[in-house]
Amino acid sequence: MKKTVGTKLVGLTNPDNEPSWVVTVEARLDTGASRSSIDEGFLALLRLDDHVVEDAIKVKSANGVTRRDTVVLVIIEGEEEVELEVSIADRAHMGYPVILGRDYLGE
Repeated sequence: MKKTVGTKLVGLTNPDNEPSWVVTVEARLDTGASRSSIDEGFLALLRLDDHVVEDAIKVKSANGVTRRDTVVLVIIEGEEEVELEVSIADRAHMGYPVILGRDYLGE
């Protein structure tokens, strides 16, 4: 996959395609983040609550180590579709509901 910096417009859907829809969102590309994440409020808006895996991963941050839930999304960029497990976080205070980390960028 082509590596990019800054922001990117991508489509999101769930892996089961039920309901069948795609939402376009502006996501931040963050090479400092090892893992991609999605805002918990945005996740609810996408109606993906039934796809959440609770306490699936450990995440290290400036605030210490926490456990986070995850969900699998399908990220659509042009003709390419990437299935990606993302962590769920409260990102309401941040500018982007989705962060695409090194797991998406292929590093």
